[in-house]
Parts: sequence; C-alpha cells; structure tokens
Amino acid sequence: MNGVTLALQRGNIPLLLAAFLFALLAAVWAYRRTIPPVSAPVRRLLGALRFASTALLLALLFDPLLTVSREETLRPAVAVLLDRSASMGIVDGEGGPRRLAADRALREEPAAVLEKLERRYEVVRYGFSGALHPWEEEGEGDATDLSRAVEEAVEAEWERGLDGIVLLSDGAVNAGRDPVRVAEEAGVPIFPIPIGDPEAVRDLSIRQALANRLVYANSRVAAEVTIRAQGFAGESVPVSIREGDREVARDTVRFEGRRETRTLTFRFPVTEEGIRRFRVEAPVSEGERVGENNHLDFTIEVVKERLRVLLFADRPGWDFAFLRRTLEKDANLSVYAFFQGLGGGPAPADPGAPGNEPFPATEEELRRFDLVFLFGVPDAVRREWGEALDRFVRVRGGGLVFLAVDPLRRGVPEPLASLLPVAASPGDLYQEGGFKPRITTEGVRHPILRIEPEDAENVARWEELPPLLGMNRLGPVRPGATPLAVHPGLDVEGRPAPLLVLGPAGKGRVLVVNGAGFWRWDFRMWGLGKSNRTYERLWSNALRWMVARGGFQNVTVRPEEMTVRRSETIDLRGLVLDESLSPVPDARLEVTVHSDMGEPERFFLEPDPAEPGAYHRSIGPLPPGEYAYEAAAQKGGALLGKDEGAFSVSDFSPEFLDTERNDELLAAIARASGGRVLPVEELAEWGGDLSLPSRTRIARSEREIWNHPAVLILLVLLFGAEWFIRKRKGLS
Repeated sequence: MNGVTLALQRGNIPLLLAAFLFALLAAVWAYRRTIPPVSAPVRRLLGALRFASTALLLALLFDPLLTVSREETLRPAVAVLLDRSASMGIVDGEGGPRRLAADRALREEPAAVLEKLERRYEVVRYGFSGALHPWEEEGEGDATDLSRAVEEAVEAEWERGLDGIVLLSDGAVNAGRDPVRVAEEAGVPIFPIPIGDPEAVRDLSIRQALANRLVYANSRVAAEVTIRAQGFAGESVPVSIREGDREVARDTVRFEGRRETRTLTFRFPVTEEGIRRFRVEAPVSEGERVGENNHLDFTIEVVKERLRVLLFADRPGWDFAFLRRTLEKDANLSVYAFFQGLGGGPAPADPGAPGNEPFPATEEELRRFDLVFLFGVPDAVRREWGEALDRFVRVRGGGLVFLAVDPLRRGVPEPLASLLPVAASPGDLYQEGGFKPRITTEGVRHPILRIEPEDAENVARWEELPPLLGMNRLGPVRPGATPLAVHPGLDVEGRPAPLLVLGPAGKGRVLVVNGAGFWRWDFRMWGLGKSNRTYERLWSNALRWMVARGGFQNVTVRPEEMTVRRSETIDLRGLVLDESLSPVPDARLEVTVHSDMGEPERFFLEPDPAEPGAYHRSIGPLPPGEYAYEAAAQKGGALLGKDEGAFSVSDFSPEFLDTERNDELLAAIARASGGRVLPVEELAEWGGDLSLPSRTRIARSEREIWNHPAVLILLVLLFGAEWFIRKRKGLS
C-alpha cells in the first residue's frame, strides 16, 4: 500500500492548531495599521508572509515526521544447503565421491541447479556438517546434523525470511534432533536432492559393542558385537577382539542375505584390575569402499569384587519381583533385596535365606554397594537413611535407580528429591490411564534404550511393548539431565511429562523410571508370542551405564565415557568436597590434559548451578588417541585436592555407520515440510520452479522535517520576502 503520512513527535494536533491560530491573530494584529500607511493588498501580503513564516517555525517545534510507504514485490528467497560431511566422500561406482556429484548437479549443465534457481529466486548458499558454515569454507565434518543446519539457516535469514530450502545430501544423519520433526516445525518447504548411489555399496560395519562397564577380576567378559553387512551374501567374515597387539577372542560370522545385521557374543577372561581398552575389528574385504567402520573400540573397568546391588521397596509388588529375577541371572551381580517391614523398618525379602546380610542402615555400610534400586519411598528414606543415600550417590559415586512404579501419594521428600533429574512436588502426583511411552531422539540413540542396532528397528521394538497403566506427574526435567522416554500426550509445564530420565548427581548417576506396569513388558510379551528380550536388555543396559566405582576423596573428575568416537565431545564431570566432605561450590577446578600429539591443554570446569560442589565442561572434539588428565581444585589459594585419570578417542567416525543413501529419510523431510524430492535424474528437465509464491512487503522511508534543507530555504525566503517588502515600503 502506497501513501504519505505526517506525524508529530512532540505535542499533538489540537495544540498545533492552537499555535497556528495564535500566529494568525498575531499576523493580523501586526498589520492592521502601518506607519507610514500602505495599501490593503500590501498589508494582506505582509500578514500572509508573517503568518506563514511563524506557522512554519511553530510547526518545526513540534518535530514533524514525514513517512512515505510503498508496496514492493519481492522474489522468493531460497537457501541452498550442501552436505559437506565425511560421508559425502564415499565413492559410488565410477562416478567419484558424492561431493563431486553434488557439485556437478549444482553447477554443470544439464542440471545446473544454482543457475536455474537464481533466475527465479533470491538464493543464499551454505555448507553444513555438524553445523552450518559459509559456502566458501571447504569442510569435511565427522557428523551430519541436518536438523541444526535447517534451524541455523532459518535463523540466519530471519530478517528477510526464507521461502524454501534446497538440500543436497545423502541423508546419512547421525547427530542432533529428529530432522523430520524439525522440518515440520521450521515452517519452510524443503526440497531434498538425494546425492549418491541408491544401490547399497559393498560394506561391512561394526555397529556396536556392548559390555559391562564394570566386571570383576578373574571372570569372563561377555561382549555383544553387532555387525551389519551389505553385499556379503554367502560370505563368511572373521571378527576378532584385541587388547593392544594381543587377540583375546575370535569368531566368524556368515551372511546369507544381501543386507543383513548379525550379533556375535564373545566371551574372554580378564584377570588384572584397572582400565582395559579393547578393539573389535574385521578385515577390509575386496570391493569395500569404506574401511573406517570395520573396527570399533570399547573400554571396561576390572575390579576385585563383583558388583553389589541393593533392592529396597516400600512394599512387595510385581515390578520388584520381575526385576529381582532378571538381575539375579547376571553372574557379575550380588543382589540383596529388602522391603519395608510392618514396623516401618527394612526387612529382608527372603528371611533366613543363606548368605543374607543385614540392611545397610548406615552411610558406611551403604558404601559397600555399587547400585541401589529404590521402589517408591520407604519410610527409611524419610529419616536418616535418606541422607546416607544422598551421600552414597554424590560422594561415593554410586548409582541410583528410582522406580516410581506406584502412586507417590505422599510425594518425594528431601534429600531424595534433590537427587532426582526431574522436579518432584510433595503432593499426590498420580495420573491414571493407559499409554505407550514415546522414545525421544536422545533415547533412540542412548545405550540404555539401545535394543536393536538400527534406529528404526529400535523404535519398532519399543512400540510393540504393552502400554503402561499410569504415571506420576514428575517434572520438568532438570538442566543437564537427559529424557529418554516421555508421555505421548501429557505435558508438565509445557514439556512432555518424563518417564525415563537420566542425570548426574555429584559423582554418581540417577535414573528415574516413572510409570505403572513395567513388569508387563516381561510377562505380557510371552502372551503375545514374543519374548522378554527388550525388558531384560533394558536393565542390562542400565547396569552397564549406571555403575562406577569411585574412591572417597575430596576432588574427583571423571569423563562420562572412557572411550568416545572422533568428532564427539568429552564430557568431564567433577565434584569438590572440603575436609568435612561438604560440597564446595566456588572452587577453581583446573584440568590439564596430556597426549603424545602436542602441548598439554589447561582449562577450568564450570560450576553446575543445579548441583552444589559439582562441576562440568565439555571439551573437544579431540584427535584420536590416548589421553591422560590431572585435576586440581583450589579455594583462596589453598589446595583442596587432586585427581587424575584417562580417556580414549577412537578413530571411528559415525559418518560411516550408514553408507547407503537414505532416500526414506529425505522423502519424509520433504513431506513433513510441505516440499518435494527433486531426483538428480530429473534435474536436466527441471526448470528451477519450486512453486514458491512471490512476497510483498511495505517499504517505509522516514524523514524528520526540522533539519531538511528545503525547509530551511523556505523559512529564509519567507522571512526575507517580508523584510524586503517592508524596506521597499519604508516600514519600520
């Protein structure tokens, strides 16, 4: 819409009109009679000049603002996002690496995508891998975060706005949020151009290696290794586990299908205590185009004794019975089970059974355990034992699994509530009604919920479970915690109500399991003609992830994972205590990291505002290799304590887990966003039309009147004309 408006920045219109009236009356009064007398027409002319100059001067005092508006038609804006991650270096057939195919599609005839788009649209260009980066930067990232690229492109162009996104990628996404959901939320149609050979290349990859984080000396380690193969039908492949140069286990896997995923279980002895690093590897076969994914590293800690697990419930129940039976199958565990007795105190689940031990009622006795499963809130938690449990987790570094499998009618008391990775109010929190949990993006990829090696298969495995019967309204999730599963429709303070949440607490970790009827995931699955594998793997994975044995010392710094993949950050968590083992929230916790590849790096861990005495920092990504670190905490120049440790960075890149083009994901992104897939083979006939409507905008230009040269000239002319006429007529 075109138009001109005039507005006053000071005063108002009635006041301005009053000022004009005053100027008119003053001009009439000034020239009603003159000495010497002049004719009436001259007096009227002089009065008009006096009024015009005075009125203009008064108007300028009101600071008028002139605004000119005009409607403009804009060409739609399109962002071209080019995948520059490591997987784009995979060679497909005779066509060279995928990044070369993408470049040809963008620049060369007959496709010439950029040229065709620029004829119709305003085009901006970006590259991306783990994050968005300028087009001119040539990068090869070790992660593909398509969600982040879309979000950052929309944010970068927020002022002008985007009307469409053209995405050139192989769809090998391995980081960030669910790209389909992000595409739906972005509000911009996305047009993927799939890059790469749609036929799977010949490739073998070690997808996963699962073993207990802690095992006891003079025992046998059970390691489950998942292997995926494409193009190996009818072939056998040797797979081995090595510790340094020494082979500790070997097996052979035979693939019958064109694309197949197999799992091998290796068992090998360990005798010496300490941190032990192993590598699973398979030889690179002839015709394999990617060899980086033929090995995978994992780390375990070997301790003297088997893990001691305490089960403590406020009352007997099916969840207690089924979980206890599952844990007692594990030869690495010594399980001790207690209920709340009739008098309110702990009582053994099997009175008089051989090997029974008394309930660990004191902090010192509780220190002998590695992991506590707490069912509900027994009365002991509301008394002194709750403080012992708090120090067991924060100071001892023990693990806590809090199972809210029954209604928390009396709420969650302190200090238990402060340990949990979710907020909990003291009132009645229970919500009845059956539902199936929704696994979060973090949960799909987290080792605790990793039942199947492929994401889609893993989600399908969880969706086949019978529904839960209700849940407690806990939440929201605290900062630093990770929601693994949430309610599909119930919100708490605007966020999905959490069901499975993992979070740190001092040296230890806490897992909240919220919902009624988890035991049905064991019992009911047999009735459906299936097995309880998902249920048992859930608790097996949780044990692998939760346990850690820490000594009693004033300063502790530990990595979340002892082995990370290249391109991943290393999350270091610290805890600082004073001589009385009270948290120190304002210490200077310095960490020095050493490697054989360069000078030591020094940095400080930042205090965690949600956890007094706790500190955290993510470092890296670092080059592959072995790293050692030293930590020292000071306050007021006084040394509070030291710690040391080690971690590894594997040379394995998640970019090569999936080497084929992911057409299914790219099509889902297009559908969710309102765009469509642009196949490479159709680009020659495509004219560059994305069916994007033109946009209009109102362009406004503003000008202050008081300092405009024309106004100054007019003012001088008016006053000058009046003065000139007065002089010619001899007026004083």
